[in-house]
Amino acid sequence: MKISVLALCIIGASAQFAAAQERDTSASLTQPGMQGMTGGESLRIRGSLSILSTPDSAQVTIDSARAGVTPLLIDSLKPGRHVLRLSGGDPDNWLEYPVIDTVVVSGGELKTLKYVIETRYALSSMPSGAAVFIGESPAGITPTILKIPPTGGEAISIRLKGFETAGVDLAGASRGALMVRLHRIWSPDSAGGVSGVSMMPVRRSPLRLYASALGAIIAGAAAAYFKIQADNQNDLYLLTGDPAAWSKVRKYDTISALSLTAAQIGIGLLAFFLLSE
Repeated sequence: MKISVLALCIIGASAQFAAAQERDTSASLTQPGMQGMTGGESLRIRGSLSILSTPDSAQVTIDSARAGVTPLLIDSLKPGRHVLRLSGGDPDNWLEYPVIDTVVVSGGELKTLKYVIETRYALSSMPSGAAVFIGESPAGITPTILKIPPTGGEAISIRLKGFETAGVDLAGASRGALMVRLHRIWSPDSAGGVSGVSMMPVRRSPLRLYASALGAIIAGAAAAYFKIQADNQNDLYLLTGDPAAWSKVRKYDTISALSLTAAQIGIGLLAFFLLSE
């Protein structure tokens, strides 16, 4: 009887010691701030992103899924690596380079990101070689790729000696390209018959009409082709994150914009030649 009681006491003490060891082990595996959570609950902790841009209202996509416009707060993002893409407010502008970034989000983290989005336009004039100004600051010679500061607000003008200064309204741009026709300043020497020069009509060859029309068609086809290539490379970059694909996106977009500018110049020359006949 005494031996049985002693055995029971030994068994009870062993059980209490094992329970104490189990509590110590559980406590050592529990991270600070996660007490009371099961393993599945700790894995479900999400991260947060605060996305800001200059200017505001940039379109934001995360992993090819549209997330909204800036300023944007995403408070339930799965931890891990994500591809972030911001584009300007004009989806038809072929020259708007999107901002693409790869971010790594940790569970319980709030990360704030700030981006500057630069707007670009292909600006040309007839005749070409005119100086472009943003406010009073020189911005290039036509044809040119015009970079608009994020702050914006300053007037854009085109100036060429012998021609009236022309204001530029970017709202009239088509897919990021705009051509401005300059008007010559009138003078007595430019008036018909003042200088005594005969005003007999001159018959011109139709070759220039054919050349300008053909050039516009070829340039337009090239613009469409390279734009498609740029879109394909952009999709590849979003899937793989390959920097070489992003480099090709910029290359093809630039070629497409220049081709589109050449096409518009060709169309403008064709219209000019037709009106002068």
